[in-house]
Amino acid sequence: MNADDLARRILVRHREAGYLRLELPPEICHALAAVSIETALRRAAGVYRINVYAAQRRLAVRFDVHV
Repeated sequence: MNADDLARRILVRHREAGYLRLELPPEICHALAAVSIETALRRAAGVYRINVYAAQRRLAVRFDVHV
């Protein structure tokens, strides 16, 4: 499975100003993937908190909506 296929399987579970919660496919719910996801998101302007909950297949991101 390639990155585009995996990206299509990521579901938005909750979205509000400054907060996004996603459901992740099981293939990317392991420690190495979590580090890669966090590293990439920290490069995005305005992102200040990232929580990966691998066992629950969830990703939560807090960000400044004005950045």
